[in-house]
Amino acid sequence: MKKIINLILCLILAVVMAMPMVSCGEPEGDPQAATFVSLDINPEIELTVDANDKVISVYGVNEDGKVLLFDETDLVGKSLDEVVGKITDLAVELGYLTEDNKAVATSVTSTIQGKAEALQNSLSNKITATAKNLGLTVSVDSEAVFSVLRKLEEYKAQNPDNQLIQGLSVEKFKLALSASETGEVSLDVAVTLDDSALIEKISFVHTQVEAFATDTYNKLKAEALLVYDQVAGSILDGAYSAFYLPKMTSYLTTFWYGHAYQTYKTMARGFEGISRLMVYAEKASSYPIDEATVTSVLTALDLDASQVDKLKDSDGNITLNSIEAYADVMFKNAPEGVDLTAIETELKSVLKTVDSEVLTAVKEELAKYEPQIEQIADTVKTVIDTVKATTAMISSNIEGLNDFISDVEGIVETILQDVKNGDVNSAKLAEYAKTATQKADDMLAKIEADLSEEDLAKVNEQIKKLEDTLASAKKTMEDAIASAEKSVTDRISALKESRKTK
Repeated sequence: MKKIINLILCLILAVVMAMPMVSCGEPEGDPQAATFVSLDINPEIELTVDANDKVISVYGVNEDGKVLLFDETDLVGKSLDEVVGKITDLAVELGYLTEDNKAVATSVTSTIQGKAEALQNSLSNKITATAKNLGLTVSVDSEAVFSVLRKLEEYKAQNPDNQLIQGLSVEKFKLALSASETGEVSLDVAVTLDDSALIEKISFVHTQVEAFATDTYNKLKAEALLVYDQVAGSILDGAYSAFYLPKMTSYLTTFWYGHAYQTYKTMARGFEGISRLMVYAEKASSYPIDEATVTSVLTALDLDASQVDKLKDSDGNITLNSIEAYADVMFKNAPEGVDLTAIETELKSVLKTVDSEVLTAVKEELAKYEPQIEQIADTVKTVIDTVKATTAMISSNIEGLNDFISDVEGIVETILQDVKNGDVNSAKLAEYAKTATQKADDMLAKIEADLSEEDLAKVNEQIKKLEDTLASAKKTMEDAIASAEKSVTDRISALKESRKTK
């Protein structure tokens, strides 16, 4: 009997130490954020503001927004009026606000009654006055730009029987869309949340990310963290299992705590890490458009082939994002009395084809992550099967164990079904990760209550020793992130300098 138990213990240790790991999620957002403000000049800037109109976060949504804000480190904490004045000043200085682009679209949503309308008026006055002092007459409108209106129209068309979606205002949709683009929540969930929850999510994420962080940088950083956490997690999170294993006969009813903790950590780290990468795979607006479709877009916009550069981004690519950026500027700057309805209708028709093409590309990209998800699920199932076999030889009725096994098996079954149905996305994985993180924390509390102070000290000492072995892997991660940061900051800085010299 003792030989059999020892054999099983070795099997469990080998399995749990091989489990892949990735890093976990962040807490909820800043509860002080009361108002969300969007300024669309191209650049597009988003701000969150507290109840006293002090700025909590300033975020460049697109690359031009990041260029405008680069090295502007003293905006947070100032009044909204002052920050908007500074943004307007920079937009003129850098050649974003010009005689050819002198229309600014604003959107304000506030949890404070009457605040949105007051701020809309205040923003309009500040922007026009600042621009006028710089010799430019601009117009400010609270009507959403073409790209947002098109997305809302398409979203409603895709959900004809959903009364909530059909009743969405432009402001609510814009807020929900911005929240969904943080990767914290899907659009379908975002539209069901109240304004306060959405503003908190946006504010929290925007205060956590680096101001220069482009999608390219964020993806490289997520990849570097994933590699490091796979190593670190497999070493560190097995510490409690490794402690319990040789003492199993002394912990016949609680030995599984260590395995339960590591199982939930496996799911939490793994799903969170993959979720972070999937966010960038889901950014449909960044996929290059094929040449034939570009020709159709040019025709719809009444442009000839010689004007194709107008549709390119700073990398020379033509994407859904770059097309909509051009269209946003064109439509909101249309001279009074000029009817662009025909062009708008034709462009929307062409962009439906673009949407379809991009959706196919997104699905193909997301499918690349399915083997990693299945690997995590398979590893968890192996551990559960091993624990079940072990306990069957000891006792058939250990309190809490069957509930843990049923819970994990249910999660794994649901995830694998999602994979089979092609229904896995970043927001869903992030939710799985958040749930697993909480369960891991609960198990850690049980472990801390189960072990003596002396035993906990021994485990913590062992964890510290294990952490020391990770120095090389940590250095590799930090070097990769530093390299990505230098690359993107050099690029953003160069783009800003080039605009200053024009």
